[in-house]
Order: sequence, then C-alpha cells, then structure tokens
Amino acid sequence: LSILHPQARIILLEGQNAGEGSSGRNSGFLVDSILNEGHFSASGLAEYRKKYEIKHAGVLAVRQLVTELGIDCDLEASGKYHCTALKSNEKKLKNFSKLLTELELKHKIIEGEELHQRLGSSYYRMGLWTEGGIMLQPAKLARGMVENLPEQVELFENTPVLNWRKLSNSGGYQLSTPSGQVTCEKLIVTVNGFMASCGVKTNRTFPLTLTAGLTRPLTDEEDEAIGRPAAWGVLSAQSMGATVR
Repeated sequence: LSILHPQARIILLEGQNAGEGSSGRNSGFLVDSILNEGHFSASGLAEYRKKYEIKHAGVLAVRQLVTELGIDCDLEASGKYHCTALKSNEKKLKNFSKLLTELELKHKIIEGEELHQRLGSSYYRMGLWTEGGIMLQPAKLARGMVENLPEQVELFENTPVLNWRKLSNSGGYQLSTPSGQVTCEKLIVTVNGFMASCGVKTNRTFPLTLTAGLTRPLTDEEDEAIGRPAAWGVLSAQSMGATVR
C-alpha cells in the first residue's frame, strides 16, 4: 500500500503481535499456478491466465522486497510439487500438465524412482513439479516486514478492534480499540475466515480449524539414509490433502 500510495498515512491495528496469526502460521508457500484439472473453454483459459499473472506478480513482489530489505526468511526458489499417493488422482495431475503446457509454463511429471530420489520418500506415486512459486518461513517474513515499515506506516500491536462503524456524514470509518479510536477514509479488514464475525460478507466465508505437525531436524545419518534431497514442498492432489515440507 505504501508503494502504491506514498502520500497516504497508513495505520495497522494488530490484535496480537504481528506474525503470530495466520500470516505466520501457515505452510509458507507462495504459488503462482493453482492445481486445476484443465477442463477449460477459451474464456476459462484466459481467466486462469489472468489469475496466474496476478499471483506471479505477487511472488515477484515478495522476492523483490525480501532482497531489497535483506529479510532472512529462509526463502527457497525451488518451485513446488503437486503429488498423489492414489492412482485415482493421477489423471488430475496429467490434465493439469496439459493446462500448464497450453500456458507455456515450465513443469514436469515425475514418477517412480526419480520422484523417490527428489523427495527422499517412496510414499507418492506421481508428482507434478512447477518452476514458479517459492517457499519461505512466513513468521520470519512477517517480522522482517514489520521491522522495515516505511515512515508513513504505523503499527499498533496488541491492539484489537472492539467495534467499528461506517460514518454517515463523511463516508469514512471509525474503529474503537482499548487504547482509543481511529478514524479513516478507507478500511481493509484482514481477518480471513472471521470476516463474518466482524459483520463483513456474512454469507461468504467460514473458518476452518487445521492441524499441523512439526518434526525435529533430521540427523546427518537420517538425511544421508534418504539421499540428502534438496528442500522441497508438496501440495496434495487430493482435495483437503496434507501439505508437506
């Protein structure tokens, strides 16, 4: 926002510490191409391309900021994998490959021993690797951004918004916090699935509760036993399947 609107005064109200919420508690994938089976009309293909270009621009913007600001967030520009352990999902990956070919996006179908060597695991039957997309540590990215905010941006952490209302006389908004009130011309509500709880788009979103597991680092012997694969991230070809890094 500060890049697009250099003259604007921007205030961030964060109910916790920045990076403790969903911005820091996710798998850390920045992706440009989204798994799709590829059943597209000409208009559908054009729409997918448009969405891809927007996502790709976002990936490039994050990479540029990380470089310019010197943020240490464990960024890995190694692409991503869409994988399946089920034969029934292999057609989905092949159809996605056809779509990526139409869009001239670099990718590769990987199976058998090659996939085993790349991942250090024989669990998956088939994988589709795409060049676009990066992995990073999202909480470290969030904190790195916070520590490099421009002067026009003020961050108030541990400042939850208790209520908000639209002002009838000016068209702006007024927000109440435990420490005071904020009046603004424009308001962006970034609470993801909890928008309905805030009275925004009450019939359009709902939250999901997910579980995550974090293992200890592998020992040198364990890493050697699986072939010392390079860092990788897998998105499941199965709907609601596990994301693994």
